[in-house]
Amino acid sequence: MRSIISSSFSKKVIIALLLIATAKHSFSQILDSSFGMNGITNLPPNGNDLRPKSVVFQNNKILIGFYSVDADNYQPEVDVYRLTKNGKIDSSFGNYNGFTNFNFTTGGYITLQKNNSILVAVSDTYNPQGYPIHVYRLLPNGKHDKSFGDNGMFIYKNNNFRNSITQISVRNDDKIIVAGFIYKRDSTHISFFQLTKDGQIDSTFGKKGFIYQTVSYEKTCVALKVLPGNKILCGFVYDSGKFNKTCLIRYTQRGKIDSSFGTNGIIVNNNNIKRITQYYMGLAITHDNKILEFAADSNEQAILYRFTANGKPDKSFGYKGNVIIPEREDEEFSIAIDSANRILVNDVKKNLPTIIRYTEDGKIDSAFGVNGSFSTGNVAHQVLMQSPNKFITTDWDIVARYKYQGATAISNYLSQPAKQNSLVSVYPNPVTGIIHINALNIHEETQVSVYDAAGKMVMFRVIKNTNELDVQQLPTGVYYLSISSGVQHAEIKFIKK
Repeated sequence: MRSIISSSFSKKVIIALLLIATAKHSFSQILDSSFGMNGITNLPPNGNDLRPKSVVFQNNKILIGFYSVDADNYQPEVDVYRLTKNGKIDSSFGNYNGFTNFNFTTGGYITLQKNNSILVAVSDTYNPQGYPIHVYRLLPNGKHDKSFGDNGMFIYKNNNFRNSITQISVRNDDKIIVAGFIYKRDSTHISFFQLTKDGQIDSTFGKKGFIYQTVSYEKTCVALKVLPGNKILCGFVYDSGKFNKTCLIRYTQRGKIDSSFGTNGIIVNNNNIKRITQYYMGLAITHDNKILEFAADSNEQAILYRFTANGKPDKSFGYKGNVIIPEREDEEFSIAIDSANRILVNDVKKNLPTIIRYTEDGKIDSAFGVNGSFSTGNVAHQVLMQSPNKFITTDWDIVARYKYQGATAISNYLSQPAKQNSLVSVYPNPVTGIIHINALNIHEETQVSVYDAAGKMVMFRVIKNTNELDVQQLPTGVYYLSISSGVQHAEIKFIKK
């Protein structure tokens, strides 16, 4: 038996196979078959590992910004892809039949102006002259807009500092806000600057176009949201010694601290999460303008906070204004708000990528998936609502679309007899340890997925040169074995004693 995963490339291949196997079983009820191929789009390989950074909708088409790395030669770049509404590569977009390429080492943050022009923020961390930040504007069709900034780009650099880009956003008057960090020796400054709609520094904002906030933790992050009235909400993490804290600051449209928010313009959350090497946070705004803050360490737990529009803790949410997500295993985070103000959060539970849905008041929504969650088979780096009942997830070069379906659909499916293949059987059944798959061509690579009675994938293996599968670690119960080899597929029910 051969388990996975040996490299980033093989990881992407196996994730794709896992999604296909998943689509053939219980989650065919959730994957939207009208999207891509059976609910999934695999972006064409360009020799690089794609890591999604941001997703936006452009007239129902899907724009995805990727940070891309050649795993063999480490030649990073940034790519922007466009898919049609239903997940087909839009070959009319960009310079390369569906995508536009930038030769920069990090970034991939994208947003739109009112005319559907695309703003792309990147940075060059290998440039010794100040690690410059670049902002480009693309025409709606993905071609470079030379009328923006200086010949199509705005460049910020400071030769005495190291710069890093983390967010880009647009006000309702098309002015542009870019957020990131400036590092110098032992000090870290959160920095964001404002550009005019055509890519020049807006000197009316902050101090000559810039705002700086000193923090004491280099491994921090910045979250940015533009609020009604063009006010700006900035979130960041800082080191307070034993624990990390998160801080929210609201600025006026002129870049001054808004003292009507929180306490003198600031909210500080004592998360009591121990200081470690990585920390993540994000912001989302509900349809009634409440503020959701998502704070997480790299591998232990996450906390969801909700505040009123003026920065007061919303004690009607969860337990006194917050919800704790324990035993979190995913390094990436994303929040989506649906039309009913329900909250979708990505996670990984027991090595299974998972989407969890919470009600508007912060309780697990048992009407979603099975007991409030379901395993997607792919790590949802980004989760985004496309319509009231459909949402998009991205992972590496895989984009999937799901429909809202609850436990009833899955239970109804599992209550039906499994699709048996008369040429394939398993023995012994019931089984206590090793199960044998009869009539399997052991010389071919075969993907084997095991689902529990609730429809959750509990095991995935790629096997070759054997017909044995060790299920000894599974709890007692009823399971479904999904077997795929080439174009052949079979599903078999078995009982674990």
